Amino acid sequence: MKSLFKTEEIIEDILIRFSSARDDNFSLIYEFYMEISPLLLEKPFKEILLNHQMYSLPSFESIFRARRKIVAKNPSLRPSKIIQELRDENEEYYKFFSKND
Repeated sequence: MKSLFKTEEIIEDILIRFSSARDDNFSLIYEFYMEISPLLLEKPFKEILLNHQMYSLPSFESIFRARRKIVAKNPSLRPSKIIQELRDENEEYYKFFSKND
């Protein structure tokens, strides 16, 4: 659990410093990896993905979950209005799609 709390601290700091990380999951992942290990990003993406446990990396979902938790506590770290609207539209589409498949 200790690493989860550290993950949340890092994510919160990234969301404060980089508005792009609020709007884009890939930007958030990039900034997170840069924070924990800049040398990691010199490795091929495939190696990072296939050896994430060896590098003690949290899953993408854990990172996104931490972001949602932080944003729930601090709404000022939400994504831009445009991104929020796009996510809301996508959510409605996925709800429709899942019910009508």
